[in-house]
Amino acid sequence: SLAGIRWGSNPLRAALTNLARNQEAAISLDRRVDPDQMIDLVIADTPLRELLQRLAGQLKLGVGQVGSVIYLGPPPTAAVLGTVAALQEEQEQGLPSAVRSRLRRMQPLRWPELATPRDLIQSLADEAGLRVEGLEQIPHDLWPEVDLPPLTFAQSLSLILAGFELTFEYAPDGSAVQLKPLPATASITRRIPLRGSPGGVGAEIRRRFPDARF
Repeated sequence: SLAGIRWGSNPLRAALTNLARNQEAAISLDRRVDPDQMIDLVIADTPLRELLQRLAGQLKLGVGQVGSVIYLGPPPTAAVLGTVAALQEEQEQGLPSAVRSRLRRMQPLRWPELATPRDLIQSLADEAGLRVEGLEQIPHDLWPEVDLPPLTFAQSLSLILAGFELTFEYAPDGSAVQLKPLPATASITRRIPLRGSPGGVGAEIRRRFPDARF
C-alpha cells in the first residue's frame, strides 16, 4: 500500500508508532537508536518499504525484516538479521519433532512498559521449554511497551537480541539455546531446478533478486 507522511519535529518513536498504526504494519526500532530524536520529513504517497528506506537513509540506519516485522537499526545488523533468523529456523529441522512444534508455534511478541530484556528472553525460552546459556551477556535495560504480531520463537528471539549484536544457536538435542555474537555476513543457499534456457532463467532471477550470488 501507499503511505504519505508529513512529520515536523516529531519524536522518532511516536512518528513510527503512528505510521505503523495507519498502515497496519509492524515496525521494530533497535534499542541503539535514539527514539526521542526529532524527525522532519515530508514524503508523498509512496510504498511503505520505500518510505522507510528514505527515512532510514536520513537517519543513517538500515531496514531489515523478520517475519512480518520491519526492523530499523544499524545497517550491519539490518543487513543480516532476517537471514540469520531464517537460518535458525533451518537449524530447527534437525531437532526432535516435539521441540520443533513448540518453536514454530506463532505467538504475538508483546511486553509492558519497563520490561527487561533478560526477563523477556527467559520467558520466551521457558515457554519453549529451553535453557538459555550466555544470558549474562545481556546488560540491564528497561524497554518501552511493545506489541508485535505473531512470530516464531526464532523470529522473536532474533528481534530481541539484535540490539545487543547477538544471535543464538540450538543445542543438538534442542534442550537449550546458546547466545553468541551476530555474524557480520549471512547467506542462505538454495538449489533450484531450472526450466528454460539458462540465459533466460538467469536473467529473470537476477532481475528479481539483484543481490543474489550464483
